[in-house]
Amino acid sequence: MMRLVSRLGCSVFVLVAVACSGGTTSGGASSAGSSTAVGGSTSSGGGKATGGAASGGSSTGGTSAAGTSSSGGVAIGGAATGGTVTGGALTGVTTAAGTGGAGGSLTGGAGTAGSSGTGGTATAGTSTGTATSGASTGGTAGGSGAGGTGGTATGGTVTAGSGGAATGGRDGGIDDRGSGGAGTGGSGTGGNVDAGSVGGADASSQPSTMAFITTKGTQFAEAGKRYVFVGTNFWQGMNLGASTSPGDRARLGRELDRLQTLGITNVRAMAASEGPDTEPYRTVPSLMPQPGVYNEQVFQGLDYFLDQLSQRGIRVVMVLNNYWEWTGGMAQYVSWGQGTKIPYRLDPGGDYNTFTQYIDRFYACSPCQTAYRAHIQTVIKRINTVNGRTYRDDPTIFAWQLANEPRNYPANWIGDLGQFIKSLDSNHMLTVGSEGSWGGDFKTTHASPTIDYTTCHIWVEPWGKYNATDSSASQLQTATDFAVNYLNTHNTDSASLGKPLVMEEFGLARDGWASTGKYDPATPVTNRDKYYQSLFSKVESLMAAQGAIAGDNFWAWAGEARPPSKWTGDPPHETAGWFSVYDADASTLAVISAHATALKKYAVALP
Repeated sequence: MMRLVSRLGCSVFVLVAVACSGGTTSGGASSAGSSTAVGGSTSSGGGKATGGAASGGSSTGGTSAAGTSSSGGVAIGGAATGGTVTGGALTGVTTAAGTGGAGGSLTGGAGTAGSSGTGGTATAGTSTGTATSGASTGGTAGGSGAGGTGGTATGGTVTAGSGGAATGGRDGGIDDRGSGGAGTGGSGTGGNVDAGSVGGADASSQPSTMAFITTKGTQFAEAGKRYVFVGTNFWQGMNLGASTSPGDRARLGRELDRLQTLGITNVRAMAASEGPDTEPYRTVPSLMPQPGVYNEQVFQGLDYFLDQLSQRGIRVVMVLNNYWEWTGGMAQYVSWGQGTKIPYRLDPGGDYNTFTQYIDRFYACSPCQTAYRAHIQTVIKRINTVNGRTYRDDPTIFAWQLANEPRNYPANWIGDLGQFIKSLDSNHMLTVGSEGSWGGDFKTTHASPTIDYTTCHIWVEPWGKYNATDSSASQLQTATDFAVNYLNTHNTDSASLGKPLVMEEFGLARDGWASTGKYDPATPVTNRDKYYQSLFSKVESLMAAQGAIAGDNFWAWAGEARPPSKWTGDPPHETAGWFSVYDADASTLAVISAHATALKKYAVALP
């Protein structure tokens, strides 16, 4: 969304080495195992060091550490078996590559819980290669015994090299009274990163019961029935889902519960944000702080967000890029690809035209397109660390979206990119993220057979059709007439393309003529409620007439957040509170809920 200014070949030397195994220590009857068994060390090649086994006593298991190997050797952690109460811990060590050599492999060992205990912890070490990075694999966390808890498995770290892999560990299972442990993916620079996976039989680990949404003519279809929806923009879901600051999983759960209660079944969210995190006007931390390098905590936030949506039957449109600066977006790709500084429009002396001309370099920038496609592939092939689903196989995802409000693109960009995405994922729908005719030629934008449905955005105030400080009825009527006509025109044009339409952004400020001003959460929303009612009424009448309109997403859900929080519904480059809908906006929520109820009658079997 934009509202400011016009809405705005190495060899591995293998030497036979002696492998040393540590001894075995058992803990006493009522105290922890007091000894640590450490495997021997080998150097200069493919020797192997195996950590000893440590069996815990009836209270706490012992600790076993893997051996150390250099220049391509293998270090394998020993087994740690938990005692009656708590399993032992196993920690992998570091294996470093020799000069010109390959990084060795390091595998965390297994922790197994006792009869009523807790599974041990298996943590993979670090593999660093000067040529080819080795593999670092998280161990397998032990399953719980009766009433126990599965352990945790953490993937290792791969640094540099030309393609080493960091694989997260797999959690242990549970019995009917225990709980699954946690699997954490590794992190990598240069290498590939695979997240851990979660065992256990809790509800979140089960396959989704949702069906993929498809199209049938100008309608969406779900298992043979017409699918319509009321939705919102909740771009901040990925960041709120992170387990580390500024993530807030408890708040995320509350917000999704509120949306579910309202009847919201679709959200539109960012599945991309680019760093560096020191740049202004950005959501931070970013998902991709450097080209091809990901913040795993943020990525796991997206995993968690998807899983929470799935549990509530809410689908999500995943936005893969942004024309505007508030997530980094296309301008950041240009900065990376061309090694230039972004001329921000909001900087002192900044110029809107200079800024957008800089953004438009993105389309002809070969390194930019390569990096962008790599990100798309990474997201589509991502394995969710919470529920084990590959993104391309998850029907929680309603559709992929090329970008938020792309503009000034060459004619072949959409079709070529659409073919690339469809080659990676044939399950999900694809759309552009267009504003409609305000951002370019609507029909041309959506003509490609790879584009499954059309979109439009309506912004009466930023487009100069509404003044939030004017309380006159005629002023609101002028803005409403423009919005309804804009929607009607795009409904007609979308029908001529034989594709469904989603009005995926629209909003109105609070009553700016009030003494508190339009940004204050305490300011009334008289005009907003009337505006929403008018647009919702038009959507319902078009649906009743079998029009192309099939859903709408208001901008944007802030929920319990209040300014000056940067996690309201307004992006960080704009004033918090401008278009945010809060959990305390009772009258607006009532309008939204009534609209959701009204749409239920259109979910009928398709001919």
